[in-house]
Amino acid sequence: MLQSPYLQSNPNLHIFLPIFYIVWSDAVLTPSEIKAIKDSIGQQKRLSE
Repeated sequence: MLQSPYLQSNPNLHIFLPIFYIVWSDAVLTPSEIKAIKDSIGQQKRLSE
């Protein structure tokens, strides 16, 4: 994951690694959990598309 081009081109994404790990380790997300994660990331003004 650390070699991801998304992480390399936008180092601000590193703050989300713990969330990504939880998502990966759980392997089962409800639609409301996915929406909460997307909303949280979408509210970060310092991230670019």
